[in-house]
Amino acid sequence: SPGDLSVVRSVAAVEWAMRSLLDRLGEVQPAAEAAQKALELRELVARAEPNRLDARRDLAAAYYVRGNAAITAGDLNAARAARAKALELWESIALDDPKDSKTGYQVSLSAKMLAAVEQRFQDFSSARKHLEQARLIDVARRQAAPSDASAQLDLSFDLSELGELSVRTGNLAAAAGYYREAREIREKLLAHETGNERLQTRVAYIQSREGRVQLRLGHTRQARAAFQRALNLRRAVASDPSNLDAQFALAESQGDLGALRCAAGDAAGGKVVLTPALASIEELERRRPLASRAASAHQCSG
Repeated sequence: SPGDLSVVRSVAAVEWAMRSLLDRLGEVQPAAEAAQKALELRELVARAEPNRLDARRDLAAAYYVRGNAAITAGDLNAARAARAKALELWESIALDDPKDSKTGYQVSLSAKMLAAVEQRFQDFSSARKHLEQARLIDVARRQAAPSDASAQLDLSFDLSELGELSVRTGNLAAAAGYYREAREIREKLLAHETGNERLQTRVAYIQSREGRVQLRLGHTRQARAAFQRALNLRRAVASDPSNLDAQFALAESQGDLGALRCAAGDAAGGKVVLTPALASIEELERRRPLASRAASAHQCSG
């Protein structure tokens, strides 16, 4: 009955608020349990009122959080199922409310999140399909609002992810193209906000990735230019010694230049640059656990 549904919605709202609080407190498992309860209740509401867009939006958000919790717990099958459901819901909402730009953003985001977990299953074909779906949506968002920096940045993320996927599947020429497009977008954004450290970090990241692809393609001049631009930006951001992520990125760029020298035939000079860079990375990992992104030293072996 309507009265019963009102109670269910209220309880779901309480569980959702509890999830948010527990998450901020770092209580991962209790937060996941509260999120699951909210999801189950929101599922009941959405089934009872399938034409209510707000009910479906709430359910899609719950599946999004469920997918993230499953990733944290290491349950990739559950993560894939939850992210697929979130995308399905947002796509259905977009069909019923095509003029809502926020829904388009959610479809794009859900497609990217699903693509990320699909790659963990080596399902590169599905991942590419969903990344292309996100890219087309964000191209349309940028065209509809050319001054919207967030739409441009989202498109750069799509292109970056397509670049990463192309590297994984061995298509380095395509990767170089995707990285170039992403870099151009980010550099234009940075030109309007030169002091934005987050943008500086994102530009440097894509320059580093573009440089690595150019190096693998044998384009040492282009690789050197990309690595040097990334290093210059990262030096500026790393001026704060307490910013360990920035220090790590700076060491990574130094390692990139070392690897470049090795690839160009200067193994001795490369090792002079690469050895302290790798030592800095190891020290930073001891100080603060980070996913290993150390520059490859295989070019200097032997």
